[in-house]
Amino acid sequence: MSAKVYVIVGCLITDIVAIFIIVTTAATMQAAGVSINDAKDAAIALRPLAGQYASVLFAFGLFNASIFAATILPLATAYYVCEALGFEAGVDKSFQEAPQTQ
Repeated sequence: MSAKVYVIVGCLITDIVAIFIIVTTAATMQAAGVSINDAKDAAIALRPLAGQYASVLFAFGLFNASIFAATILPLATAYYVCEALGFEAGVDKSFQEAPQTQ
């Protein structure tokens, strides 16, 4: 597969993970009548509602989504900027193989 496909798939996965976190947390919290102001409140409030490991799973999900976003989104941005400016682009090329000349 090409780098472009990896970038697109990675971006979609981070969005899907985020959507599932938001939807499941909102459904659980609203059913219990809990008010949430930040992620810490959500993680703490999940424990009595969904079990002892729910807050750990919530924290892991947020951490996982942030790691995906921190690694994939800068790559996607760099790829499309290079593509738009007409530079040789590819994560498998070194600086010498893809020089920027004007």
